[in-house]
Amino acid sequence: MSILFFIIGTFAGFYSIYKAVTSLDKIYAINKNGIKAKASVIEIRKKKQTDSDGDTSYLYYYTVKFRDNRGKEVREEIDFPVNNKSLRTPPFDVDIIYRRKENQEFDIILETNNGRNTGFYISLITGIAVLSYVIYTYDGQIDIILEFINNLFK
Repeated sequence: MSILFFIIGTFAGFYSIYKAVTSLDKIYAINKNGIKAKASVIEIRKKKQTDSDGDTSYLYYYTVKFRDNRGKEVREEIDFPVNNKSLRTPPFDVDIIYRRKENQEFDIILETNNGRNTGFYISLITGIAVLSYVIYTYDGQIDIILEFINNLFK
């Protein structure tokens, strides 16, 4: 049973770190190659989340409408949620940065959302904490799981 926990914990830690890095990479790509625009928030979707202690918090996903650089009207949900609900009710204007993907979809972030990196930090800290716990608990056995992962992908 303990080796199973070791394997699952290691995969969970690496996956959490991978998720954090890909999230941050997406944010940087949008900031670097994106186009700034004004958009109108037309809808706010509220998502409830509960942590391991049973504490409840909410994330807010904005659906925006804007015209892209080709003049086409776009209506899409912003990729990263906001931690605090806006005091304004839709419709209201926001500044966004968007990037057109190859399949005609968009990656969109709020230009002023300083909390957009929160998910990155939470995933990164969680991954490092899980891996640290696994390494601390199973002293010297990390080589076994790394060899297992290496053989799995051959």
